[in-house]
Amino acid sequence: MKSKISSKPKTKMKKRKNFVFRDFTKEMKRVKWPESKPYFISFVYVIIFLILCTLFFYGIVTGFTQLFNTIGVGV
Repeated sequence: MKSKISSKPKTKMKKRKNFVFRDFTKEMKRVKWPESKPYFISFVYVIIFLILCTLFFYGIVTGFTQLFNTIGVGV
């Protein structure tokens, strides 16, 4: 049995698509955006932490590589 699909949802959907960008713009204007200073400071802390972690793991890998080369493993 075929179900009949009314054209009502299609017109609503088509009508709704026309207003998506306008609604999005209105919503963005309503948003109270936070100040950027605290977020920038957090961003700097994260970058510093990532650099320190990278250097730490680079040092560990380099140390083990030197150790294994001295012992003769992996030659």
